[in-house]
Amino acid sequence: IKNFFPYESPQLNTLSAEFRKRIIEECIKADMSLVFTYFWKFEIERGKKNIDTYKKIVEDNGGQVFFVELSASLEKRLERAEMEDRHKAKKAVGADIVAEMEKNHTMNTNGDFFYQENYIHIDNSNISASETAEKIKHEFNF
Repeated sequence: IKNFFPYESPQLNTLSAEFRKRIIEECIKADMSLVFTYFWKFEIERGKKNIDTYKKIVEDNGGQVFFVELSASLEKRLERAEMEDRHKAKKAVGADIVAEMEKNHTMNTNGDFFYQENYIHIDNSNISASETAEKIKHEFNF
């Protein structure tokens, strides 16, 4: 979607929400488990509405939703934003946007998350992705 519409555009937001919804629905039909990430700006109501929609689809179909809130220091996030592998995968937005978001948005709840059931918070500033995954697996007995 980012290839067609600019970051933060209404079109990108609408299509992203719709694509996520449809992917969840198709995974349910295929009896597949799904892990997806969501960059959540907590002060914007649209994010909670989107997550409520996705969560309801899963639960209405007998599934469970698990929430993992990841946080990292600004220094670490700026460093990660410039990593070559993230740019190749088009997952990075660049250090300038990360710094701007830090100024303008609330991106972590500090444990005051909307859904406390099946929820953990992990500060992954100083641990690898594989160590983070192991913590998640251990916490939820996956």
